[in-house]
Amino acid sequence: MDQPIYDGHWMSIGLSIMLISLFAMCHSVTGAMLADLLVLIRLHCLSQPKALQSVYMLRKTFASFESPLQRFYYCNNCHSPVSKEEICPNTFCSKSLLASSSKSFFLVFPLYHQLRSFFKNQTFVSGLGHRFHRQKKNARNYEDIYDSNVYQQFVVNDGPLSEKHPYNISFTFNTDGVPLFKSSQMSMWPVYLMVNELPFKQRKSKTNMLMYGIWFGSTKPCMSTFCEPLQASLSDLETNGVQVEVNGESVICHCFLIALTADLPAKSSVLNMVQFNGSHSCLFCTQKGKNFRTDKGGNVHIFPYVEEDPSGPARTATDSVRNSLTASSVQPVEGIKGYSFLMNLSSFDYVRSCSVDYMHCVLLGVTKLLLTLWFSSAHAASRFSLLPYVNSVDNLLCSVKPPSNISRLPRSINEHLKYWKAAELRSWLLFYSIPILRGLLPYVYFYHYTCFVEAITLLSMDSISEADVKNGQVLLDYFVYMFADLYGERYLTLNVHSLLHLPSTVQNLGPLWVHSCFPFENLNGNLMSMFHGTQHVDLQIMNAFNMMQLMPLMLSSVKKDSPAYEFLTKLCKNSQHYLQGELTKSCKFIGKGFKKKLCSVHNVALIDFLGAEPKDFMVFKQLKLRGKTFHSKEYVRSLKRNSSAVMFREKENKRRGVINWFCFTQDVNCICEKNHCDDSCKMLACITPYDVDARSIFSSYEDEADNFLGVEPSHVKLVKAQTEHMGVVIIPVKNLISLLIPVVIDDTLFFCEQPNNIEGDL
Repeated sequence: MDQPIYDGHWMSIGLSIMLISLFAMCHSVTGAMLADLLVLIRLHCLSQPKALQSVYMLRKTFASFESPLQRFYYCNNCHSPVSKEEICPNTFCSKSLLASSSKSFFLVFPLYHQLRSFFKNQTFVSGLGHRFHRQKKNARNYEDIYDSNVYQQFVVNDGPLSEKHPYNISFTFNTDGVPLFKSSQMSMWPVYLMVNELPFKQRKSKTNMLMYGIWFGSTKPCMSTFCEPLQASLSDLETNGVQVEVNGESVICHCFLIALTADLPAKSSVLNMVQFNGSHSCLFCTQKGKNFRTDKGGNVHIFPYVEEDPSGPARTATDSVRNSLTASSVQPVEGIKGYSFLMNLSSFDYVRSCSVDYMHCVLLGVTKLLLTLWFSSAHAASRFSLLPYVNSVDNLLCSVKPPSNISRLPRSINEHLKYWKAAELRSWLLFYSIPILRGLLPYVYFYHYTCFVEAITLLSMDSISEADVKNGQVLLDYFVYMFADLYGERYLTLNVHSLLHLPSTVQNLGPLWVHSCFPFENLNGNLMSMFHGTQHVDLQIMNAFNMMQLMPLMLSSVKKDSPAYEFLTKLCKNSQHYLQGELTKSCKFIGKGFKKKLCSVHNVALIDFLGAEPKDFMVFKQLKLRGKTFHSKEYVRSLKRNSSAVMFREKENKRRGVINWFCFTQDVNCICEKNHCDDSCKMLACITPYDVDARSIFSSYEDEADNFLGVEPSHVKLVKAQTEHMGVVIIPVKNLISLLIPVVIDDTLFFCEQPNNIEGDL
């Protein structure tokens, strides 16, 4: 790969392949277009490198880098592992394997090769120390997976994940089915392993995610067959570890699978349990549930609320293993159908290591269920129906202008609800729904729903106390308890029942965003966009996966003085912004500054802050701070977004307000230590502050006194109306804390705060 593409040329074959593959990925080039592009490139070359002779050879070359692809074959009839046998070794099957259609294969990417490649990346190695050096808001709170009960078992007494073993790592497991083509039933099931020790933004990056393998075909994978090599690898990584090189020194890295997150069908398949519509299908308790006969003659398995023990008798890993020894798929024992490969791993607790994924359970499950009940014509006669108001709700919803860090704009409920993504449901649940539904839903339903929203908010914060967990448990208990009375027993599905186990999931694995499926779903989307057509799917997948993992390492090997560096850097950036006035690494202005004549109120505020009349200053409309884009009110080009509402710090107080403008001035009296000033103190923001209204969120209801649980959404605030004499404050831009989501309902302004600034929007 280090040889030139032809004698005398400065570009190597390896760099050429990387540039072509990256170009095809960035611009979604189809297979036919890529084939023509290779022909065009060859016409300009004096010779023809083998890797550029066809699309197949290009992908095969890239697919052979670092991680050698392995194929494991299985019988199509019984899914038993096979190798070179002519007859299936399963005595209950014994089908002939001579025909090409009698067996299939799945792909495995050896973990050892991936880990050795990761440790060559200095950014990855330095990121592993994050758990030891992070700044906690409260030493006793749950702020990441490291504070959870499961993780702490590996830390105490100089455990294998303690500071004494800085290069040992742990994994979170995920798998799910992804349709391959619209014209067939073919799907793929990738298995990912997330490295928990990295900072959250880094750990969810596709370049730092391990992929064990991919099962693809027209049927769901047999997990005992598919994950047999994985179980062997993980057991070996637990016990013997893998030898890696860190800063020129050889060290042993031990790896531990400690968490699993997936939707209900995938989770039951991995754990070898009954599906969500079966008896004892709850992983966390042994409640049996019951069959419910619907009005249309169908059957639904429900979990009625049991007042004596709402969360049910707790299931344990020991009991589950014991039940697996006598269970079968025909006769499950307390929901266990048999042995799961995860039971062989000493680091994995069959019950406590599993999460209730809030993306599927809370958002795509309960939140979408409630929206369907409220706005479906099938429930038009129900007291809770909002069908007559659907157009009004749509108008209010589509008028919301979210900030730039919320990627998806609001869409109509009436026309698009069935197409809503999980991120849209998240924005509805946490930000839009309470202001919009206030006064529309009857009080008992609105109060019931507010308890749900507040509980999810408490369990999604970036710092969660035990008091928050207990409060969340009380609110969710009430929500599930009242659900049957308000909406009918038929809707007490496993998703609704699982809400009772969310607080214990936070205690076992950390805040809800830590173990959600959002990063994995995003990775599936990226993976799908990297191959086209039905030919050589295995090579296409391997090529795409190697590109995701190896690209950072390959990029770092390209010297800045290389003619290809600038083009390579451009391809690697998803979007380009013209940045001017860049003063610090985490703080920069966007666009050109301009002179501005200030009104008397703003001028007085600036003089008070500076202590003198400013001699010279430049005003800006946009600011990039800590990865987020802030706008001033004067930025009018964005018609559907509002990134000017902010939470900011003034002295020791947190306040809310709207940004009028940004400026940079040399007239600030710098109080930074000598030689440590980065000029960020000279970047200022002028803000109109808004005070929080003392009224309760339930003030529009006559039954406000019935707030017997004392619930009040901590992140949704009514703000007082603006007056003519409302003043402004000047602050350094580094005192900006976060963007707020402004929602205006009938001239009433609400500021909604995101529960955390870590998760981001997907």
